[in-house]
Amino acid sequence: PSAAPVLWREVLHTSRNGWRLVSLLWKPLPHSQANGRVVLYNVNCQAENDQILSDYGSCRKLQHANTSCSLPLPPRRCSCSLTASTIAGMSPEDRVWIQGSSETETPPPAKLSATPLGDSSMEVRWTSPPDLPLSGFVVEWFAVREKTSSILHWEKLNSSCTRLVIAEGVKPLERYTVSVKALYGEQGAGKNITLHVYTREGTPSAGPNVQVEHIYGSSVELSWSPVPVELLNGFIRNYTLLYTTKHRPANSE
Repeated sequence: PSAAPVLWREVLHTSRNGWRLVSLLWKPLPHSQANGRVVLYNVNCQAENDQILSDYGSCRKLQHANTSCSLPLPPRRCSCSLTASTIAGMSPEDRVWIQGSSETETPPPAKLSATPLGDSSMEVRWTSPPDLPLSGFVVEWFAVREKTSSILHWEKLNSSCTRLVIAEGVKPLERYTVSVKALYGEQGAGKNITLHVYTREGTPSAGPNVQVEHIYGSSVELSWSPVPVELLNGFIRNYTLLYTTKHRPANSE
């Protein structure tokens, strides 16, 4: 292969002693860069003090169909590299750096905005952190769901890019979390800046489940549970309470 697969990471969990469960994510090489059929991927991780890792989790013996794996990493700053191989040889490597558990996160980008371009795409724009040496940006987005898990989508960009048109995995009436991280070379990724967005909003598919909590003579105390985000189809602006008594028109609050 003439190029490395683009590599990214997601920290799934951090334990009390600072160990992290990290998911490594990559994109398959296009045919023009693979120059053949990729038969396997190889992951190599190391800690800042050259600590040898004994547990590579699911990141061993990766086949051509794999696009992710996970492994535990120690509290120190770590880096992981990924290569792809065909029967003719191995690609160059791409590498990601993961900050140590106790390190202070570097600044995020600023002024993040997202503009719908239609039902199935949006344009994301941001501003670079001032006067800091950057190696790139990563844009992440996923559908916000309560009942089922969603897929994390991501794109790694060079440091001159401050906009991206997102079209992968985007549908109307679904809420998305969009975030951007700045990359600082061996310092790893900085804090993220995040927003929520719909490409198109609609009316909710369900109303809240209302319950009577107490009745006090001429007054009543009500409560309701939030509507699941999958059924909201947009951002809730207000609730309206309708109430009536026999033979009288309804009142609203």
